[in-house]
Amino acid sequence: MQFRTIIKEFHNLGVNPKNTVKNIRVSASLNYMKQYRDYLWKEGVPCGLQAVEESSGKTYKIVADPYRKWISLEEYTNGDFNRILYDSSLLDFRKLKPAAHTAWQKVTLKETSQETVSLIRDHNDRVILFEYYQFEQGYCRICRVNSPHGYPLSCQKIFRKELGDSFDGVILYDINEHPVMRKIYKTNSVSEEFAELIEENWNISLSNPSLFKAED
Repeated sequence: MQFRTIIKEFHNLGVNPKNTVKNIRVSASLNYMKQYRDYLWKEGVPCGLQAVEESSGKTYKIVADPYRKWISLEEYTNGDFNRILYDSSLLDFRKLKPAAHTAWQKVTLKETSQETVSLIRDHNDRVILFEYYQFEQGYCRICRVNSPHGYPLSCQKIFRKELGDSFDGVILYDINEHPVMRKIYKTNSVSEEFAELIEENWNISLSNPSLFKAED
């Protein structure tokens, strides 16, 4: 009944609903075909910077369904497809906030003084991710995330003043070393573990890239 009411309103306005839907689809398709010189992340979603009409050098294309239920980010070189940098069907950055993954379960598969390997199951008991932790002087410094198929998906780098970094916290990067999110913590003076979350930033600005520079 609601759909018929909408169609009736189109006719009352003198608009052909078939042409309107067609134009919307064409407009959306053209928008998804744009390529950009660069991109940044906002709220776990890639946003293109400096749209280009002719693909030369390295460019990026953001592809999504009209409702942004899934989003992918593609890399091109001189107009030729290079690789997929992000696919939300494999890892959706928007679901990495605590409220979205409280039902996830972590199972440790391997644990040594230098490396820990874990798998992650979702609320349906389905294996969705593998995490590879690397340690330095007893502290976890890097967590690389792969799909169950072995595809690299993201990397978290852990920063500590104790080891010479400028802050205590975590930065999440995509596989192209673009920062997605940053957390800054206050550490426990006794255990030196992260104790209190001071800042959580999901709107990454490139105005001060040194704050998010990846360090190997």
